[in-house]
Amino acid sequence: MKRVILTVIIITFSIISKAQQKNDSLPVPVIVLLDTNSILPLPGIMMKNNKPVGYNDDKNIFLLADEFKSLKYTNDNQGVIKNFNSWWIYTNKNINLSQDFIGLAPDSKELSKKVFLQLLTTGNFYIINIGMTNNLPYYKLNSFSRPFNENRSNDDTNANDTLDIQNTIIQLASNELFYHNMVGKELPTYQFEDIDGNKYNNINTKGKIIVLKCWFIHCVNCVLEFPDLNKLVDNYKNRKDILFISLATDEKQDLITFLKTHKLNYEVVPKQQTFMTDSLNITSYPTHIVIGKDGKIVKTVSNYNDLVPALKKETLKE
Repeated sequence: MKRVILTVIIITFSIISKAQQKNDSLPVPVIVLLDTNSILPLPGIMMKNNKPVGYNDDKNIFLLADEFKSLKYTNDNQGVIKNFNSWWIYTNKNINLSQDFIGLAPDSKELSKKVFLQLLTTGNFYIINIGMTNNLPYYKLNSFSRPFNENRSNDDTNANDTLDIQNTIIQLASNELFYHNMVGKELPTYQFEDIDGNKYNNINTKGKIIVLKCWFIHCVNCVLEFPDLNKLVDNYKNRKDILFISLATDEKQDLITFLKTHKLNYEVVPKQQTFMTDSLNITSYPTHIVIGKDGKIVKTVSNYNDLVPALKKETLKE
């Protein structure tokens, strides 16, 4: 049996809020499992300092996680996690942590999105989509029967498969928690000059919605989404208050040569590795950031499909 070898990434953050009881009128659980032998593409795996970076060390979160585990809720959705393949197919079809959702604890208490994501970074919970209410999905945490930090023997196939699932959940939740914590922060001071000589800074872009794309030439997924992004730019061509700017790590001449055969309708700014890494703390590509007219970040996402509704939501605020 093929093993899925995962490296865990982690991202720092801490906070806890009181959960509100919400036991009434909850939707009926929605479970979708497909019979297939193929595993869908895994998310990009990143390492930083050769250890789980940003793993939530807030003791309150771990105490809360232990409280939920100790209550030993009945898990009636174990089919979702019977193996890595079934879990990954279910998650791709039913879960999107980037979107707005109502998060529920194992006892059906409502959680803030931040606390929901923090609990996922402990590795002790997986997610079940239990339905929709007012166009928002309800995601409920279910406890794994085996804690994340419990030792597994090398020949314990089922246990190691569970560990692969737990590691991947930590990665996905950590990445989304990082994005979530960017919201509301001002974009750091910047002085961009694109390959055509146009200059952008915090002053001359004030009052405009900015859509940033962080990428580099050899990032396959970054380039594959060019056609969709070009259509997005075209859809907003009459909006003079929206700027589409891409920050690339590559040299100016390399970008000029590359873009001759790979059209991108964004303004392209070269040599932005330091700004993206040190100022924005971006470690995965592509990353898309939507900045409001006040200069504050309103959404950070990792793909085109999540960028579209985020930008639409921002443009409808007026």
